[in-house]
Amino acid sequence: MRELHTQNPEKINVWSGIIGENIIGSFFIDGNLNGETYLALLQNNVVPPMANLYQLKETHNFQGCIQLKRNFIV
Repeated sequence: MRELHTQNPEKINVWSGIIGENIIGSFFIDGNLNGETYLALLQNNVVPPMANLYQLKETHNFQGCIQLKRNFIV
């Protein structure tokens, strides 16, 4: 094994959830986690198992963190 020095260390994003006695995940996220990839993760990977557990309706509300950026022309 050899030691490598890089400017940007390798990283991995993993999402897992615990609801009651049930574990949902672990889901591995390629690249950076942003609003778009987080929403896709929720819609494609998190909601289907939850729907099976709790017989969810078609409408889902998500609560989480969001960072807003705006560009202004002065």
